[in-house]
Amino acid sequence: MSAIERIRQRRAELIARAAHQRDDIATALRVLRAPLAVADKGVAAVAYVKNHPGIAAAALVATAVISPRRTLRWAQRAIIVWRGIRWAQSSTRAAAARLGKADRSA
Repeated sequence: MSAIERIRQRRAELIARAAHQRDDIATALRVLRAPLAVADKGVAAVAYVKNHPGIAAAALVATAVISPRRTLRWAQRAIIVWRGIRWAQSSTRAAAARLGKADRSA
């Protein structure tokens, strides 16, 4: 068998192996299809609200008029979540800064 034939055979084996690996990955990731679809819808909803703030404001006002207590409860929850996100961001930035300083000093 010549060197070129060995290379061609090796190439064919690698192509078959890659195809098999792609199939394995696709099978493993099939489980994530539904959760990712939900996440995509959430991202699309956020983008829609960003692009149409008037509609979001009107819905918020309507909800506040119809059930003010529920709106206040949700506002309190939103503030708690927002503060938690801000805390997590600042903590992450501080930790990253400390790690960056530690890397430079080593």
